[in-house]
Amino acid sequence: MNLHLLSSRRLFTLAVTLLFVFGFAACDAAGPAHADLGSATDSGAVTDLTDADDAATDDLVAYILASAAGMGTHTSLGDDDECQGTLGAVTVENVIVPDDATCVLEGTHVQGNVEVKTDALLLARGATVGGNIQASEAEAVTVLRSTVGGNVQLFQGYRGSVARSEVDGDVQVEQNNGFFSLTRNVVDANMQVNQNTGGVSIKRNVIAENLQCNQNTPPPTGSGNQAGDKEDQCENL
Repeated sequence: MNLHLLSSRRLFTLAVTLLFVFGFAACDAAGPAHADLGSATDSGAVTDLTDADDAATDDLVAYILASAAGMGTHTSLGDDDECQGTLGAVTVENVIVPDDATCVLEGTHVQGNVEVKTDALLLARGATVGGNIQASEAEAVTVLRSTVGGNVQLFQGYRGSVARSEVDGDVQVEQNNGFFSLTRNVVDANMQVNQNTGGVSIKRNVIAENLQCNQNTPPPTGSGNQAGDKEDQCENL
Protein backbone atom coordinates (compact mmCIF):
# COMPACT_ATOMS: atom_id res chain seq x y z
CA MET A 1 0.00 0.00 0.00
CA ASN A 2 2.85 2.36 0.75
CA LEU A 3 4.39 1.79 -2.69
CA HIS A 4 1.11 2.66 -4.38
CA LEU A 5 0.77 5.81 -2.27
CA LEU A 6 4.33 6.92 -3.01
CA SER A 7 3.80 6.34 -6.74
CA SER A 8 0.66 8.51 -6.64
CA ARG A 9 2.53 11.27 -4.86
CA ARG A 10 5.27 11.20 -7.48
CA LEU A 11 2.69 11.56 -10.25
CA PHE A 12 1.12 14.47 -8.40
CA THR A 13 4.54 16.09 -8.01
CA LEU A 14 5.23 15.68 -11.74
CA ALA A 15 1.90 17.33 -12.61
CA VAL A 16 2.59 20.31 -10.39
CA THR A 17 6.08 20.59 -11.86
CA LEU A 18 4.68 20.85 -15.40
CA LEU A 19 2.16 23.48 -14.33
CA PHE A 20 4.56 25.67 -12.44
CA VAL A 21 7.95 25.08 -14.01
CA PHE A 22 8.03 28.52 -15.61
CA GLY A 23 7.22 30.21 -12.32
CA PHE A 24 10.06 28.44 -10.54
CA ALA A 25 12.40 29.19 -13.43
CA ALA A 26 11.59 32.88 -13.02
CA CYS A 27 12.43 32.69 -9.31
CA ASP A 28 15.76 31.07 -10.14
CA ALA A 29 16.57 33.83 -12.59
CA ALA A 30 15.72 36.52 -10.04
CA GLY A 31 18.39 35.35 -7.61
CA PRO A 32 19.25 32.90 -4.87
CA ALA A 33 17.52 31.94 -1.68
CA HIS A 34 16.35 35.38 -0.51
CA ALA A 35 13.82 35.38 -3.36
CA ASP A 36 11.98 32.54 -1.61
CA LEU A 37 12.17 33.67 2.01
CA GLY A 38 8.58 34.83 2.00
CA SER A 39 7.39 31.27 1.48
CA ALA A 40 10.06 29.57 3.56
CA THR A 41 7.90 29.40 6.67
CA ASP A 42 4.43 29.84 5.16
CA SER A 43 2.49 27.18 7.07
CA GLY A 44 -0.80 28.18 5.45
CA ALA A 45 -0.16 26.48 2.14
CA VAL A 46 -2.49 23.63 1.25
CA THR A 47 0.27 21.37 -0.04
CA ASP A 48 3.53 20.15 1.48
CA LEU A 49 5.24 20.25 -1.89
CA THR A 50 8.50 22.00 -1.01
CA ASP A 51 9.95 22.47 -4.47
CA ALA A 52 9.10 21.62 -8.06
CA ASP A 53 12.09 19.29 -8.24
CA ASP A 54 12.06 18.04 -4.62
CA ALA A 55 9.78 15.04 -4.61
CA ALA A 56 11.89 13.48 -1.85
CA THR A 57 10.24 15.51 0.91
CA ASP A 58 6.73 14.80 -0.33
CA ASP A 59 7.51 11.09 -0.61
CA LEU A 60 8.80 11.02 2.94
CA VAL A 61 5.76 12.88 4.27
CA ALA A 62 3.44 10.39 2.56
CA TYR A 63 5.47 7.41 3.79
CA ILE A 64 5.55 8.57 7.42
CA LEU A 65 1.86 9.51 7.46
CA ALA A 66 0.96 6.11 6.05
CA SER A 67 3.02 4.44 8.76
CA ALA A 68 1.29 6.50 11.46
CA ALA A 69 -2.22 6.05 10.07
CA GLY A 70 -3.01 2.92 12.05
CA MET A 71 -1.75 4.30 15.33
CA GLY A 72 -4.44 6.90 16.00
CA THR A 73 -3.97 10.13 17.93
CA HIS A 74 -1.36 10.10 20.66
CA THR A 75 -2.53 11.86 23.81
CA SER A 76 -0.16 10.74 26.60
CA LEU A 77 1.51 13.80 28.12
CA GLY A 78 4.42 14.00 30.54
CA ASP A 79 7.93 15.32 31.10
CA ASP A 80 9.31 12.85 28.54
CA ASP A 81 6.48 12.00 26.20
CA GLU A 82 6.89 8.79 24.19
CA CYS A 83 5.23 9.55 20.90
CA GLN A 84 3.68 6.76 18.83
CA GLY A 85 1.11 8.00 16.35
CA THR A 86 0.04 11.62 15.97
CA LEU A 87 0.64 14.28 18.59
CA GLY A 88 -1.38 17.37 17.69
CA ALA A 89 -1.38 21.03 18.70
CA VAL A 90 -0.47 20.52 22.36
CA THR A 91 2.49 21.59 24.51
CA VAL A 92 4.86 18.95 25.91
CA GLU A 93 8.21 19.04 27.68
CA ASN A 94 10.28 16.56 25.63
CA VAL A 95 9.45 13.98 22.99
CA ILE A 96 11.04 10.56 22.57
CA VAL A 97 10.23 8.42 19.53
CA PRO A 98 10.93 4.81 20.63
CA ASP A 99 12.69 2.17 18.55
CA ASP A 100 10.65 1.17 15.46
CA ALA A 101 7.88 3.68 16.27
CA THR A 102 6.33 6.38 14.09
CA CYS A 103 5.61 9.86 15.45
CA VAL A 104 3.89 12.81 13.77
CA LEU A 105 4.21 16.19 15.48
CA GLU A 106 1.41 18.16 13.83
CA GLY A 107 1.61 21.74 15.07
CA THR A 108 3.03 20.49 18.37
CA HIS A 109 4.95 22.78 20.74
CA VAL A 110 7.88 20.94 22.32
CA GLN A 111 9.53 23.00 25.03
CA GLY A 112 12.69 20.87 25.14
CA ASN A 113 14.14 18.26 22.80
CA VAL A 114 12.94 15.63 20.33
CA GLU A 115 14.91 12.38 20.30
CA VAL A 116 14.37 9.81 17.55
CA LYS A 117 15.53 6.28 18.33
CA THR A 118 16.72 3.37 16.17
CA ASP A 119 14.60 2.54 13.09
CA ALA A 120 11.98 5.11 14.14
CA LEU A 121 10.18 7.62 11.90
CA LEU A 122 9.44 11.27 12.66
CA LEU A 123 7.46 13.93 10.83
CA ALA A 124 7.59 17.37 12.47
CA ARG A 125 5.19 19.53 10.46
CA GLY A 126 4.37 23.04 11.59
CA ALA A 127 5.98 22.20 14.93
CA THR A 128 7.91 24.41 17.35
CA VAL A 129 10.82 22.80 19.18
CA GLY A 130 12.60 24.85 21.82
CA GLY A 131 15.69 22.61 21.97
CA ASN A 132 17.19 20.08 19.56
CA ILE A 133 15.88 17.46 17.15
CA GLN A 134 18.30 14.55 17.44
CA ALA A 135 18.11 11.31 15.46
CA SER A 136 20.57 8.42 15.44
CA GLU A 137 20.04 5.38 13.22
CA ALA A 138 16.48 6.47 12.44
CA GLU A 139 14.65 5.13 9.41
CA ALA A 140 13.28 8.50 8.28
CA VAL A 141 13.05 12.05 9.64
CA THR A 142 11.30 15.00 8.03
CA VAL A 143 11.28 18.50 9.52
CA LEU A 144 8.86 20.60 7.49
CA ARG A 145 7.73 24.20 7.99
CA SER A 146 8.91 24.04 11.59
CA THR A 147 10.92 26.19 13.99
CA VAL A 148 13.79 24.70 16.00
CA GLY A 149 15.47 26.70 18.77
CA GLY A 150 18.54 24.46 18.93
CA ASN A 151 20.16 22.08 16.44
CA VAL A 152 18.85 19.53 13.96
CA GLN A 153 21.18 16.53 14.17
CA LEU A 154 20.56 13.58 11.85
CA PHE A 155 23.23 10.90 12.23
CA GLN A 156 23.73 7.39 10.84
CA GLY A 157 20.19 7.06 9.55
CA TYR A 158 18.54 5.98 6.35
CA ARG A 159 16.88 9.03 4.81
CA GLY A 160 15.42 12.40 5.71
CA SER A 161 14.69 16.00 4.81
CA VAL A 162 14.66 19.45 6.36
CA ALA A 163 12.52 21.85 4.35
CA ARG A 164 11.23 25.42 4.74
CA SER A 165 12.15 25.51 8.40
CA GLU A 166 13.93 27.95 10.71
CA VAL A 167 16.79 26.55 12.79
CA ASP A 168 18.51 28.76 15.36
CA GLY A 169 21.48 26.40 15.73
CA ASP A 170 23.25 24.03 13.34
CA VAL A 171 21.85 21.59 10.82
CA GLN A 172 24.10 18.52 10.93
CA VAL A 173 23.62 15.60 8.52
CA GLU A 174 26.34 13.02 9.00
CA GLN A 175 27.14 9.37 8.18
CA ASN A 176 23.73 8.56 6.69
CA ASN A 177 23.33 5.87 4.04
CA GLY A 178 20.16 7.08 2.29
CA PHE A 179 19.09 10.20 0.42
CA PHE A 180 18.71 13.51 2.29
CA SER A 181 17.20 16.78 1.10
CA LEU A 182 17.89 20.20 2.65
CA THR A 183 15.70 22.80 0.95
CA ARG A 184 14.80 26.46 1.56
CA ASN A 185 15.73 26.66 5.22
CA VAL A 186 16.90 29.63 7.28
CA VAL A 187 19.79 28.49 9.50
CA ASP A 188 21.25 30.91 12.05
CA ALA A 189 24.50 28.94 12.53
CA ASN A 190 26.12 26.29 10.28
CA MET A 191 24.94 23.61 7.89
CA GLN A 192 27.32 20.64 8.10
CA VAL A 193 27.02 17.69 5.71
CA ASN A 194 29.69 15.03 6.22
CA GLN A 195 30.42 11.39 5.34
CA ASN A 196 27.04 10.56 3.81
CA THR A 197 26.79 7.79 1.22
CA GLY A 198 23.23 8.03 -0.13
CA GLY A 199 23.32 11.45 -1.76
CA VAL A 200 22.38 14.88 -0.39
CA SER A 201 20.54 17.69 -2.18
CA ILE A 202 21.17 21.21 -0.78
CA LYS A 203 19.07 23.97 -2.35
CA ARG A 204 18.14 27.59 -1.66
CA ASN A 205 19.11 27.73 1.98
CA VAL A 206 20.08 30.92 3.82
CA ILE A 207 22.87 30.06 6.26
CA ALA A 208 24.24 32.73 8.61
CA GLU A 209 27.61 31.07 9.09
CA ASN A 210 29.17 28.24 7.07
CA LEU A 211 28.04 25.56 4.63
CA GLN A 212 30.52 22.74 5.22
CA CYS A 213 30.60 19.47 3.25
CA ASN A 214 33.27 16.79 3.57
CA GLN A 215 33.80 13.17 2.51
CA ASN A 216 30.35 12.61 1.02
CA THR A 217 30.03 9.91 -1.66
CA PRO A 218 28.59 11.01 -4.00
CA PRO A 219 29.26 14.72 -3.44
CA PRO A 220 26.22 16.86 -2.53
CA THR A 221 24.27 18.53 -5.33
CA GLY A 222 22.19 21.71 -5.41
CA SER A 223 22.32 25.46 -5.99
CA GLY A 224 21.09 28.84 -4.80
CA ASN A 225 22.45 28.64 -1.27
CA GLN A 226 23.65 31.69 0.65
CA ALA A 227 26.20 31.26 3.43
CA GLY A 228 28.95 33.16 5.20
CA ASP A 229 31.35 30.69 3.61
CA LYS A 230 30.91 27.62 1.42
CA GLU A 231 33.57 25.00 1.93
CA ASP A 232 35.01 21.90 0.28
CA GLN A 233 32.38 19.82 -1.59
CA CYS A 234 29.79 22.60 -1.22
CA GLU A 235 32.03 25.40 -2.49
CA ASN A 236 29.99 25.83 -5.66
CA LEU A 237 26.51 25.21 -4.27
